[in-house]
Amino acid sequence: MQNAGDLGGTGPAANSGGAVPHDQPARRLPSPWPGRVHPKRDGAVEVILSARTRTEDPTAVALVDDSLVHANPTGLRNAIVSISLRRPDLTQRIAGLPVPSLFVTGSDHKGWTPQQASAASLLLPGGSAAVVADAAYLIPLENPVATIQLVRRFWIDHFSTAPTTSAVPAQPRPGSSLDPPRGTE
Repeated sequence: MQNAGDLGGTGPAANSGGAVPHDQPARRLPSPWPGRVHPKRDGAVEVILSARTRTEDPTAVALVDDSLVHANPTGLRNAIVSISLRRPDLTQRIAGLPVPSLFVTGSDHKGWTPQQASAASLLLPGGSAAVVADAAYLIPLENPVATIQLVRRFWIDHFSTAPTTSAVPAQPRPGSSLDPPRGTE
């Protein structure tokens, strides 16, 4: 079984998907950022953020890295185990959702691919899927403007009887470090 210690370059997650016997050392992957020596954190950041965000948004990288450094270890392990490693397959329950649902993923998300989001959306009436380009796991951090636009459009299309104007700004606040929208598919 995989455990939280397998994140980012050691253990089964870094290998070909098979379990590594406990008597054999795990293969370490090179850090994607020269000079850094935190293979587990670097590996987690590499999974959580898209290549574009890791390259172009050092503030997002620092935020995720800082969150990992200061997380409660027990809580972080429990989150990883329950969300990623022991997540039940809810496919059978999706068809029973009685409300319109939007399945959003990033184009670079390996654990919830665009194909999976699209397939899930087809299982229920009122289901739809959206893919945010150049994003991975943390879509609202990587592209907040696209996230706002998707959610706003979804609510307008499915739940609004009011005019389509909104108090939510379409662009980042002046002085923020948020990038302009990278597009959605």
